[in-house]
Amino acid sequence: MRAPKNSETKMIEELVGSKSKIRILHTLISNPEKEFYELELAKKAKISPTGVIKAIESLVKRKVINEREIGRMKLYLLNMDNELTKAIKRFFKELHGFK
Repeated sequence: MRAPKNSETKMIEELVGSKSKIRILHTLISNPEKEFYELELAKKAKISPTGVIKAIESLVKRKVINEREIGRMKLYLLNMDNELTKAIKRFFKELHGFK
């Protein structure tokens, strides 16, 4: 019998639900102080630029990632003021030993 999931775990599963999002979050959690532009994030996360654009939309909407524009370029940074982001980081820490 499986243990019941707490609300934090359910929110993480709902938000993360794709390989692209997991790779994006892994990249950003590994570099929490760095802003990435779309193409750079795609290369670092090893997904297509289109994949980044599609996957990142819900992360920005839930304020897990901050987005800002400089001209036509969009930059992304992990939002460590968000409680959901902190929960995701704890989750990754348990799985992968992040600091």
